[in-house]
Amino acid sequence: MLAPDVTVDSNTVEQVDNFVHLGNNQSSDGSSQSDMKRRIGLASAAMTNLERSIPVAAYKSLGFPNSWETWTILAADRKRL
Repeated sequence: MLAPDVTVDSNTVEQVDNFVHLGNNQSSDGSSQSDMKRRIGLASAAMTNLERSIPVAAYKSLGFPNSWETWTILAADRKRL
């Protein structure tokens, strides 16, 4: 169910189901699954690129971003992580 139209300076603002804000994928249903999928994909691509360009020991020491701390983790999601 979509919210009522929002108008700013006589312009109607487009309603969307998902958008990225400050690096986080925001979804209209409030779930974290789309953000998790996006970040896992980005991390996978980044790690693939790193594997091709630097030694394994170097990229294993890089660590991971901490935005996962704000995700709502479901049982099905836990298996993917």
